[in-house]
Amino acid sequence: MLVDDDQYNLELIKAYMADYGFRVITASDGEECLVALREERPDLILMDVRMPRMDGITACASIKADSRVRDIPVVFLSGDQDAASKVSGFKAGGVDYITKPVEEAELLARVTTHLKQTRIYSNLLKRVRAYEERFGPLDPDSNGDKEAAAALPGRHVQRVYRACEILLEDLRSPPSLRDLAVRVGTNAKKLSKDFQILYSMTAFEWLREQRIQKAAKLLRDSDLSLETVAQSVGYSSSANFCTAFKRRMNVSPIRYRGGRSD
Repeated sequence: MLVDDDQYNLELIKAYMADYGFRVITASDGEECLVALREERPDLILMDVRMPRMDGITACASIKADSRVRDIPVVFLSGDQDAASKVSGFKAGGVDYITKPVEEAELLARVTTHLKQTRIYSNLLKRVRAYEERFGPLDPDSNGDKEAAAALPGRHVQRVYRACEILLEDLRSPPSLRDLAVRVGTNAKKLSKDFQILYSMTAFEWLREQRIQKAAKLLRDSDLSLETVAQSVGYSSSANFCTAFKRRMNVSPIRYRGGRSD
């Protein structure tokens, strides 16, 4: 679903998406979007921020408050590039923020990425529900509120999903666990528990795995030096990287690159 009050932008982006086989539903403002969602269930919503009657931030907050549609990812479109606008979008529940003028290649890449993440999200959601059926609600603060308990799985998975996105943005300089938790709307203890439930590892064990997998890809697909590969995935030295890589992959980076095993 594409939501924008500018008819030119509406037609341009609709044409972009249609060229790649997407079926696009349109709405001219936040109110029209919410009405359309009573009948339609899009896989993703592209939402302009500044619109008459109801702006994108307000509409997104309403979507996230509705258990029937809260799991639909909302990607904001805006000419505002300041940090405060982006923070407002993420606080309202948006998963991404694309600045205008929109570039076709960037739009397609971001939409495709979030659709893939939604499929991952759905699989994780099934795991959380299976866990709750066996062991009970994850959140001890629900106090038996059935409506709150029903919403728990989506909240837990959504914040882990967002935390993973943040960690992947820069493998070299990730935020602290505390800062990461604040950015996804929880605290460090709860975020750690979420990662343990969904991945059976801590957030930074998950990050370490992503670093090793990214390094493995660089070793396979490039001729970068070990030092460069190590630095690109966040290791301070090639020696530390080689130790971590061999511990995880049971083969040294050099032999991995050469296709041999220890």
